[in-house]
Amino acid sequence: MGAKLLRRILPIAGAGVMLAAMTAVVPAAATPPSPLAGYASGTYTTINYPGAAQTDISGINNLGTMIGYYVDTAGLDHGFIYQHGRFTPFNDSNAGTLKGQGTLGSGINDFGTAVGVYIDSNYTYHGFIYQRGTFTTLDGPSPSMLGSFGAFANFINDFGTVTGAYTEANNVFQGFLYHDGSYTTVDDVNGGAGLIRAQ
Repeated sequence: MGAKLLRRILPIAGAGVMLAAMTAVVPAAATPPSPLAGYASGTYTTINYPGAAQTDISGINNLGTMIGYYVDTAGLDHGFIYQHGRFTPFNDSNAGTLKGQGTLGSGINDFGTAVGVYIDSNYTYHGFIYQRGTFTTLDGPSPSMLGSFGAFANFINDFGTVTGAYTEANNVFQGFLYHDGSYTTVDDVNGGAGLIRAQ
């Protein structure tokens, strides 16, 4: 999850909840392409979505495709993919349309499959996968038992494995791995939060 998205979640979930991160090792893709020349040389480029009040990049794949979100002048979040100098916006149709609601992109793999979070009209977070124009909601293994903070899809690797977290009815965070329609709950043996990252 990008730094900006963490800042938006932490005040809601409590500062200690998402910071005690666990690591799950998921098989990495074969040798990745070389990093972006601009990054390797230490050059920084400012990226702003046209007309946005705020723009945040929260992920980048090995090919240099970036994902993030922008906040419009009404305070609504919109996800986007940024590739070759061009923005492609996306919005989950289940997202709310009021200030502080909307769609946020958080991760993208080398095949262009994206993950993120949408915030519904009740200000509940829901993870999603976005692939070829279609959204699939990821609310953890028991959506009917989802806690008030909701669920978050953070990262996706080139094998299509998604990592994230969800809250149970008692608002305890659990980490998860999602692959091919199946969830695996990942518990921190030390009782911390369940934020994990696909490698």
